[in-house]
Amino acid sequence: MDTAHETLEKFFSSIAKRKIEIGSIEAIHSFGRDIKFQPHIHSIVTEGGYALGKFISIGRYMGYDGLHRKWQYEILNALKKYLPKNIINEAFWKYPKGFCVYVRPEQIKSSRQLARYIGRYVRHPAIANSRIIAYNGEAVKFYYEDNKEKIHNKIMLVHDFISAIIQHIPEKHERLVRYYGCYSRRKIRKTKENVKQSIIEQRLLCENKKKRIVLCPICFQEAKLMIYCKKPPPENKGRLDYWTI
Repeated sequence: MDTAHETLEKFFSSIAKRKIEIGSIEAIHSFGRDIKFQPHIHSIVTEGGYALGKFISIGRYMGYDGLHRKWQYEILNALKKYLPKNIINEAFWKYPKGFCVYVRPEQIKSSRQLARYIGRYVRHPAIANSRIIAYNGEAVKFYYEDNKEKIHNKIMLVHDFISAIIQHIPEKHERLVRYYGCYSRRKIRKTKENVKQSIIEQRLLCENKKKRIVLCPICFQEAKLMIYCKKPPPENKGRLDYWTI
């Protein structure tokens, strides 16, 4: 989960062309849809990050190919301590386009919606009862849906089915969800203050724009600022602003 957050922060910083601090919530899963061992991470990420107390948005679209290769590089680099060098090199050679990263943009507008989104991935077991089709005392038949929304049926012996299920039971005190960056407990209060300050500044900016409307003294139409020259005002006169229709 640490590597996932670091990868996203580096990738977002490269898009913003400056170092930014993003917020991410990482939830880890050890099982795939067919209940086999397939560890992966679900990430909820801000649409940008903070730099010098200001939020910088990078938009909702990014180059997925670059993210695939970035995730491959960071995760394999982190695994160098535990895997032989030949396995690391083979992973780079076998997957030249990087590792799979499925990006699905979703707008989460409230803390309650965020809690439901996280709970959907954390609370449920490896397989729901509704997916079990049949059981005859010796084997279990269930179905699963792949990423292409195609339904598959799978039959497993009872002991194999139980073994596949219990391998996904987390260890005692194992943390399945972690908060990073501006979502972390240490920084969440400061993040809220920055958001409030940004909203206040935006409102003041809008109000100032409304107050600076200048009308032509002849036709009374709104004047538009074409150019402004910053220079000392003439003697015995105020500041000069150059307006034109």
